[in-house]
Amino acid sequence: YGKFEAANKLSLQEFQRYLDEHHPRDGYSVQGALMPQMRSLMADTIRAAQGQWNPRNIDGCFQVFGFDFMVDTSFRAWLIEVNNNPCLELCNAYLSYLIPRMLEEALQLTLDRAFPHAA
Repeated sequence: YGKFEAANKLSLQEFQRYLDEHHPRDGYSVQGALMPQMRSLMADTIRAAQGQWNPRNIDGCFQVFGFDFMVDTSFRAWLIEVNNNPCLELCNAYLSYLIPRMLEEALQLTLDRAFPHAA
């Protein structure tokens, strides 16, 4: 754990730099090729479980999910797991930036819309 990068997590930009440095001949684009795979896997997962959310139909409900991915040597994204209670530990510099921003944006998309005058 943490042998190659802090908390075994990289930003997309860090991963792109790694690929550019260690696999320059592949010319792989994280934004152009990997992100569409990840988005597709997330969308398929959300659609597959859609009927199981909010079984009591409570208005204003939302949830933050944590999607964990791995990338194989052929640059294929694999969805490892989805957490309905993801770890929000600020265990490295990137997560210390990402998690507060993600939570702020989640609240803007949900609470700020539900209570616009309180924002």
